[in-house]
Amino acid sequence: MAAAGLLIDYIMTVAVSIASGVAAITSAYPPAQPATVRIGAGAIVILLAANLRGVRQAGAMFAVPT
Repeated sequence: MAAAGLLIDYIMTVAVSIASGVAAITSAYPPAQPATVRIGAGAIVILLAANLRGVRQAGAMFAVPT
């Protein structure tokens, strides 16, 4: 139960964070509004690829923009 709760929490955190970021991007640059779904899907793919590389590599990848 704890693992399922953590997995659901992580998925919801990523979904809300990506949606918020895409909303900020499209409000700052209105011509990007038709590509909202593609921007969100691209961000999820980038996060997926970074997380599949492993803990050390993902940490290094996320440390640069942070």
